Amino acid sequence: MKFYFGGCSFTKGVGLENKKEERWSKLVCDYFDAEEHNFSESCGSNNRTLRKLLLDDNDIDYQIYFIQLTMPSRTEFFLDNEWRNISTLTANIDIENKPDPPPGKEWKKKYLPAINAYYKKIYHKEYGNVNEKIVYKSINAYLRDKPIIWTTMRSSHHYNAEEGVSSVPVD
Repeated sequence: MKFYFGGCSFTKGVGLENKKEERWSKLVCDYFDAEEHNFSESCGSNNRTLRKLLLDDNDIDYQIYFIQLTMPSRTEFFLDNEWRNISTLTANIDIENKPDPPPGKEWKKKYLPAINAYYKKIYHKEYGNVNEKIVYKSINAYLRDKPIIWTTMRSSHHYNAEEGVSSVPVD
């Protein structure tokens, strides 16, 4: 059996001492004696999860798809031949009082004014909620009759309260 996992750092296992052995996707696969295929990414957006599922060479027939929705304010853009993740957390960086970004993340310092402008002047949580519904419906349509287990990090008002609870039904 092969299980597909898509999501953000919660599904990737960021913050765990040994993420590849302790993350929930590994524990589920161990329990069901299944092969783990985890395509999650730190700060990954719902759009990224959809893009990875639809566009990556993915000719494997998975028995179950576990899709974890993240904060709808997260998004991505393409820069210098690479997808870049941004979120309200990226926008709230005080770049003047922080050390230089780690290697590979220098672009954040350069584009921080634009990212801040996006979140302060353009982004609205209604857009995020509608986009979350679009991702949810797109994945359901794409996978049609395949089993999907939906999770979200927006199940409580305690986590990132300004985002609110998920706008779609989750398992």
